[in-house]
Amino acid sequence: MEQMTELDRIIKKHENEIGSIQRAITPLIEAGLTVADEDLLSLSYEGASLKGQATSIATKEAEKFKVAFRRQQEFECITTELFKIIETARNNLRKALKSDYSNPLNVNAFVIQNGIVSLSERWKENQKWIYEPEANEDRKKATFLMNKAIAAIEALNAFVADNPYIGKGVTSSTDDRRCLIWIDGEGNIHKDENNLKFI
Repeated sequence: MEQMTELDRIIKKHENEIGSIQRAITPLIEAGLTVADEDLLSLSYEGASLKGQATSIATKEAEKFKVAFRRQQEFECITTELFKIIETARNNLRKALKSDYSNPLNVNAFVIQNGIVSLSERWKENQKWIYEPEANEDRKKATFLMNKAIAAIEALNAFVADNPYIGKGVTSSTDDRRCLIWIDGEGNIHKDENNLKFI
């Protein structure tokens, strides 16, 4: 089975939280707020843009009352309720983004279209550029040599796998088992030809 690359892991990590982010913003939409990409970014902090929307909605609704006192009361009631919904959404979004952890998710990885959260294609392209730089001749050669080295190590390990006297074909200096090749802490490679007698 092919191993996941660092890029695959990062994308998967973000994809796994799409549902949580959707659940965080759905109550906002149901409350009559419009949530766009920039609102998601704002919500990951204090949600100022959504609070601005909430204030506008409350002002418009309160205008239905002619009496100033009643108008103010309605305004305060609506803003209080909407601000609570925004605060809950903010907490849920921050939880989904793992904002309080040392390696949080990138809020810019997500886009919202017609109220539906998905991963940004632009963000994915940027990540690809960061983690999988365009192949040039040197990179192609380095990849070829890396694959060749890995194949040789795997072949040597497989070759001695059934030998009860050899622990590993290739291992590190911290491994006490008998081996044919070991690598020290500085990456230097050492052949242990004395152990060939156990083959």
